Amino acid sequence: MNGNGVRKMKLQAILNTQCKHKLREVIHFDNKPKGEVEFNLCAQKYERKYLQCEHCGHWFSFHELDLTDLYKEDYVTSTYGGVEGMKRRFHKIMSLKEEQSDNFNRVERVNNFFSITKGREFKGKLLDIGCGLGVFPYAMQVRGWDVSGLEQDDRTLSYLKEEVGIEKIMKDISEVKKNEFDLISLNKVLEHVVDPIKLLTDVAKLIKDAGIVYIEVPDTENASTFGNPKTREEFFIEHHHGFTLASLSQAIDNSGLRIQSARRILEPSGKYTIYCFATLSKSFYRKLI
Repeated sequence: MNGNGVRKMKLQAILNTQCKHKLREVIHFDNKPKGEVEFNLCAQKYERKYLQCEHCGHWFSFHELDLTDLYKEDYVTSTYGGVEGMKRRFHKIMSLKEEQSDNFNRVERVNNFFSITKGREFKGKLLDIGCGLGVFPYAMQVRGWDVSGLEQDDRTLSYLKEEVGIEKIMKDISEVKKNEFDLISLNKVLEHVVDPIKLLTDVAKLIKDAGIVYIEVPDTENASTFGNPKTREEFFIEHHHGFTLASLSQAIDNSGLRIQSARRILEPSGKYTIYCFATLSKSFYRKLI
């Protein structure tokens, strides 16, 4: 609080890149937008905004709300209505027609990339970070991949094992063995993390020398250009960051990875998305050894 009893907002997102961020306010929320999940904010006044960098276009969340426990039990309950709700959502997504499914396209995209780069059909070891409902690791397991997952919520861990069939699930990244995975995936994860470069740096230490990191994030630039930011989920409270292709590229470059391929797409669900495939930087690899 300041001297007048007004709460002072603060930056909730960290992105330390070569960009000298020059920030300006682009959107302000005084109330929960329509469609946003009703999280338990313990009677905190709902007020937040996004600041955008005039150079790289990155969006930074700015508020004074305590979201410490957002991805623990409250997230599962608020977002899905509990484990039964997760099961219903999983089956609904998996029953979508191929042309309607973001996940079908994701699975095809990843497997086609490996087929092209390896010159043959390839099935290796996958670590999916932030499994959520488990639709991606499940589909990859069906395609023959040896799948492991990383999730921090206990109920989600149990759900992934018992309902989705992902046996190898870890709760903390420190449990993951280094140099074991051919593919590490982060699907719509980085925008939820306060310091995504730190997470990407940890990922770079885990991937095999010739492994691939697959990343998806919401495309903030297109979402704000072709839609109203106050009504789109790309700008809901749980998103600390709003990436552009430029800011995502800088974040990856600063983590010891290098982009091999990147693209901006409009998914069947109507989501604007950036996806990319990245490999371990040779200079970063030399530091590790």
